[in-house]
Amino acid sequence: MPLIPLLPILMPLIPIQDVSGGYSHIVVPKAPAAIERISQNNTPLPLSHKRTVTLSADQILKTFLDLVKIPSPSGQEAEVRAYVENRLQTLGIAETSTVEDFLSTPDKQYLVDPSGNLILKIPGNVSSNRTLLLNAHMDVVPPCLNIKPVIRQDKKLKGDKRVVHSSGDTVLGGDDKAALAPLLEALAYSLRLDNDTKRKHPRPNLLLTITVEEEIGGVGAGKIDPALYMPNGRKPEVAVSFDISGEQGTVVYEAPQLTIWNATVKGQSAHAGMEPEKGVNALKAAVLAASQIEVGRLDEDMSANIGTFNSGQKFNIIAEQAHLSGEVRSLHPEKVERQLEKIQRAFEKGTLAVKGSSFELSHHTPIWGYHSDLGLEAFAPLKQALKKTGLPLTPIRTNGASDVNVFAKKGIPSVVLSGAYYNPHQTSEFVRVEDMATLAQLMLNIWQCYASAP
Repeated sequence: MPLIPLLPILMPLIPIQDVSGGYSHIVVPKAPAAIERISQNNTPLPLSHKRTVTLSADQILKTFLDLVKIPSPSGQEAEVRAYVENRLQTLGIAETSTVEDFLSTPDKQYLVDPSGNLILKIPGNVSSNRTLLLNAHMDVVPPCLNIKPVIRQDKKLKGDKRVVHSSGDTVLGGDDKAALAPLLEALAYSLRLDNDTKRKHPRPNLLLTITVEEEIGGVGAGKIDPALYMPNGRKPEVAVSFDISGEQGTVVYEAPQLTIWNATVKGQSAHAGMEPEKGVNALKAAVLAASQIEVGRLDEDMSANIGTFNSGQKFNIIAEQAHLSGEVRSLHPEKVERQLEKIQRAFEKGTLAVKGSSFELSHHTPIWGYHSDLGLEAFAPLKQALKKTGLPLTPIRTNGASDVNVFAKKGIPSVVLSGAYYNPHQTSEFVRVEDMATLAQLMLNIWQCYASAP
């Protein structure tokens, strides 16, 4: 393609890609001294025809860097939410304070619910009753304070070689801000084109749930008022969350139930040297019980863990209590029940071996499993959008959990797509800039395909 000389620019730039029409809206500079632009029919445009509304990889990167620099551990998302609100307000999206106003007003608007979730309603720009639920979350796992993103060049990559890492002493926060940044930019692009009849981008009704406390078990999504899922008087056609690591095109259609258990073992404290006969060692009973609890991957779809173990006050005091917690995950609820029964028996044996000790065991299920049939007609536009973006559909099962578990429990056909990050929950986490650009285009294509579906 012909190149147009420009003054040198500061950031590393990459070639434009056009995969089955998937990048026809994305402006990606090619080299420090040149930029190529693509029109709707892939004809290069002269610089004098530069458009004022673009979806730029550089802009997506800037938004991502802004987001990751804002600390947002679970339960402390207020500052990053304020950033998102400011971006929405610049797009003319007003805040409403009540569920009633949110549901009754047809205009685009957002609501911050009592838990801190940001719920956003965007009317479609075509004649369609379809509503598409989109999801990303604001919280980040620790260590996530004072994140210092570092941009490096990976020469092995084709196209955009920019990769964002953390400085090595924190996570990066790509989970899930590498999805939130493209979502904000795709939304801005779509809304700014609404007044351009020639270039208007088709869009169904959108319901965006930008949640808090996802990383601690989908707590924020679980607290959303059920009425907010029906802004148009009906449930969304599908729910799509962008919150799994891996290559673009990854689609999670099945995820497990997560059940958390908590145990307290009770004994009797006494001086370990002066009156050991009067003591009942709860720590010993707990250790015996824990040694009989299976952990790790138990079969092809079930895992179990002991995550915390706290006991004792000092070396010379017989431990009066011990507190343990753990989890069981499986795609099959009956397997979870059987494993909980084994855990119950382990504590029975442990306390039986230490005369005078006892235990209390409880459990709860914050996340329920789901299975989504990708053969459903509701997912046909999603598959079409993946193809349009030049991405293979790669269906997978996962043993992780996300907000989608909550949406599926409400009867909404739900899937998780890649969030454009790798090595989540680790200080080695990284994000490829080109993946975020691809994700933004995929979002636009998803909206277009659902808007035009019969």
